Amino acid sequence: MKPNILLVDDNAETLEALCMAILSFGYLCDTATNGEDALSKIQNAKYQVLITDLIMPLMNGIELIENVKKVNDEILCLIISGDSDVEMVISALSQHKAYDFLLKPFSTILLKNRIDKALEVYQLKEKIKTIVISEDEHFRQIIEIFDWKKELQKKQYESLASKIIRQI
Repeated sequence: MKPNILLVDDNAETLEALCMAILSFGYLCDTATNGEDALSKIQNAKYQVLITDLIMPLMNGIELIENVKKVNDEILCLIISGDSDVEMVISALSQHKAYDFLLKPFSTILLKNRIDKALEVYQLKEKIKTIVISEDEHFRQIIEIFDWKKELQKKQYESLASKIIRQI
């Protein structure tokens, strides 16, 4: 299954150019021109990566990420911006809201590299979830075996006790 990426930017030209690049990388790409539209799409589809502009009207990229994380904590978020508001970016990265940051203009090679790294992290997190679920299932099975063994021992003791009583 191809990775699905949601791209959010209030600039239509940027959206089109980045979406074409993402499609050329072999990924699926969906776009939104604002935070509200992006949230609606995230509630109705599964995305592995969100790429959002930092400075947008109504809802900036950080606010969008905060809202997205309430709906889908697994999605990895990349911030892009031509504005170098370092404090906002550092805050988002340090609080683990955003996975990475790209300062515009950037090359498509750099974009692909960052998306690939984000997808690798996403896949590793999915594997960890699978392992944890598998461990939980194995643990449950072990507990059932021990419970079954206890029950079997109890029945054996009861049977042995009744044999001893009959012999006396």
